[in-house]
Amino acid sequence: MKHFIWIRNTAFLVAIVLLIAIVDFVAQGNPPVEPAGGKHVVPPVDKVPVELAGDPDADNYFRTDVMLRGYCYASSQLNDTEALGGFGPSDNKAHKGTRTLPGKGLFLLAQPGVVTDFGDQKGMRLLLVNATGETLKFSACDSRLSIIQEAQDAEGDWHPIEYLPPSWCGNSYHHVMLKPDYFWQFPAPRYQGILPTQLRFAMTLDDGTQIHSNEFEGSVNLSQFTTKQGHQPTNIMDPYLE
Repeated sequence: MKHFIWIRNTAFLVAIVLLIAIVDFVAQGNPPVEPAGGKHVVPPVDKVPVELAGDPDADNYFRTDVMLRGYCYASSQLNDTEALGGFGPSDNKAHKGTRTLPGKGLFLLAQPGVVTDFGDQKGMRLLLVNATGETLKFSACDSRLSIIQEAQDAEGDWHPIEYLPPSWCGNSYHHVMLKPDYFWQFPAPRYQGILPTQLRFAMTLDDGTQIHSNEFEGSVNLSQFTTKQGHQPTNIMDPYLE
């Protein structure tokens, strides 16, 4: 009888462990999937709620005459088992809480009135939100995601005003993973220049499609459409030439 009870209790414990594993597997969306344009891309948020917009008159403007290099770095929630290894890490961890944010699917939320530290100056905040129900994986280069800021020219056409420098080292390339109902937040420049215009953020996915953030008012200098910031490598461990 005792032996029967022990077997029954053991079977019950095994069933509980398996159930937890299954729930965790489903919740994490394993295996991670690459976001696809037709499935995950959603229209940008039309209007940011007042409680999330921040102070529209905040003095967090950034002035420059060049296209800045991409600055959106993220720490993966899961290990990339297919990466060569040796890529540059990031300590920018994901945050829980997309249910309080507007929008669904995979989306970018620009918050120009939210003041952050951008380098040694003040900046705005950008969120990349995963409200898809799946764990998503994104191509990264030394933990830098393919996110840049765009602006409209005088004719109303969108152009990049930032760029993503390529690495000549294959070890730089890998994937970072973001679980459902999590988001990354990035400090970003809130530009000010001579041309009043509309701005937005754009992220290129692995299938070549893009997602865009909500648009917001700002201004840029004309040279930001053409002149790159540039970069001089400091040693052989710095695999960037621009």
